[in-house]
Amino acid sequence: MSSLRKEVVFKMNAAETQKIQSIEELRSSLGLKLVRPEGVRAPDGLPTGWSALDQYVLWQGFPKGALSLLHGPSGLGATSLWIQAASRITQSTRWCAWLSSSQGQLSPWALRKHNVALRHLVVISAPKNAEQRLWALQELLSLSLFESVACDLGTETMRDHHLVQLRQLSARAQCATVLISQRPLPRSAARFALVGEFTSQGLNLTRALHRPIPHLLPRRDQYADLMPQLTQG
Repeated sequence: MSSLRKEVVFKMNAAETQKIQSIEELRSSLGLKLVRPEGVRAPDGLPTGWSALDQYVLWQGFPKGALSLLHGPSGLGATSLWIQAASRITQSTRWCAWLSSSQGQLSPWALRKHNVALRHLVVISAPKNAEQRLWALQELLSLSLFESVACDLGTETMRDHHLVQLRQLSARAQCATVLISQRPLPRSAARFALVGEFTSQGLNLTRALHRPIPHLLPRRDQYADLMPQLTQG
């Protein structure tokens, strides 16, 4: 074997040895944080009942332990989507909470048609100001009782550092926190795991972790999932 070939083989072996040592060091430093491929699973979520949405997003519904934002003009389906999710939760004897806005209340007709179990739903009247609303949300999340907490912001907004606090509390309680607004929150979009805009065409996902965006879910798909529930009884 020529000296040049020996040198090349030596360098290759040295590089391979260094690579193996680096992998072992990484494995040692990460320790229990490493998970085998068969143990990897998607984060937990709460199904919304809209199959097109649940099948598209990673969590198969609203992400637990994170914030979601649904925004768009009133009456296009954001509140109804959360009520659908709340129906599934309350029927399984788990709890949901709704914080109203001064511009609208939950419709008793919608709750009845979606078969929401009212004994497991907490509805709080509209707060007087932004500080009271933040306090109410913090108290609800701190209880670690609710699978999902939703807040109707109406035309109001929330400060970015308040969203950071809510996200931390949601993660601690493993609660799917959903904010419903008539206006987008572009400067705070990064605080949300899921952001969807309701339009006359459907739901346009502008943020959905680990999924291609924007992605439009046509309204006809929502109607297809909704009609069987409306015709019950």
